[in-house]
Amino acid sequence: MFNLIDRYISRSFLTYFFSGLVVFLTLFLVIDFMSNMVRFDVDLSVLTRYYGVFSFEVLYQLIPVASLVGVVFTLSALNKSRELTALFSLGMSLWRVLLPMFVWITIFVGLAFYLGDQILPPAKKKKNYIYYVEMKKKPGLYSTVKTDKIWYRSDDIIFNIQLLDSKARKAFGATLYYFAPNWKLQQVIYAKEAIIEKGSWVLHNGNITLFVDDLSTPLVKTFESKTIAMTEELSDLQTTGSASDFLTFRELGRYIRKNREAGLDMTPFEVDYHNKLSFPFTIFVMSLLGVPFVITHQRSGGAAKNVGLVLVMTFIFWTSYSSGMTMGKHGMLPPIIAAWAPNILILGITYVIFRMKRT
Repeated sequence: MFNLIDRYISRSFLTYFFSGLVVFLTLFLVIDFMSNMVRFDVDLSVLTRYYGVFSFEVLYQLIPVASLVGVVFTLSALNKSRELTALFSLGMSLWRVLLPMFVWITIFVGLAFYLGDQILPPAKKKKNYIYYVEMKKKPGLYSTVKTDKIWYRSDDIIFNIQLLDSKARKAFGATLYYFAPNWKLQQVIYAKEAIIEKGSWVLHNGNITLFVDDLSTPLVKTFESKTIAMTEELSDLQTTGSASDFLTFRELGRYIRKNREAGLDMTPFEVDYHNKLSFPFTIFVMSLLGVPFVITHQRSGGAAKNVGLVLVMTFIFWTSYSSGMTMGKHGMLPPIIAAWAPNILILGITYVIFRMKRT
């Protein structure tokens, strides 16, 4: 149970945490809202629904920063009012003072994992649908990855792709449904493998099913190789994001295993898989980073210095985070190292600073 001092520190931390979260979230959404309101000629209700689901994604990204704000401003306030010195004189260590804050931070780590694993995948699907169909008014650019399938529509054709290898520019288990203008099914083309070239797809080992009004049964013809004109490029199929964005942690694990068994290079997806675990832990790491800076500051500078400190540390983390993810997805680092390296780096920096301040 928390004692009176713990409740006092917790109240201060939570106040700064939620204040920082609201401020950063509001600033981002307002700026982005104004930009999209100028770019797209849509009703206010469409933008409202778009940002209603997009806010979950932004919130997920901002929780580590808000936790850092909570720790920095809480310790700074205790230090400035000499309450931190008083707590030390009562025999409380620094880690005991930090305990109530890091209890809450641990709770936020769990909530962030749940948010990223269960809430974000459906929210991202809904956000992409609103963006491409209702805002850009280009439904052909909207595709949805469901567990291990890609569904994609272009004009009167609907694609269903089981597996997509972007590096080899190949699609496996591709089915193309051709419809008449009145949405009556005319033909279905299935291929075990499709090589995606510019302006055409080369299909291998498949069949064509024709639906003719005068015949009671459809006509089926097999082929070993067939080239069809196709304006859809690989980039079109990937426009709305990879499977990592739309799958839970377990679903992504199954998706990776199945594709790896098919001989596909799943390195980018493996990086995202490990990132689903490492990013929530960033909340803990970012919060810890602010501790050695604040407790050694003079009792001056106020909020401006704290804000500057938060911005600098946030820049350092996001730079290392982006670099690690990029190198991992390009095969320069093992996926697990790429996902966890930023956290390990920040922990190392924190440890070095602690040692320097104590000597």
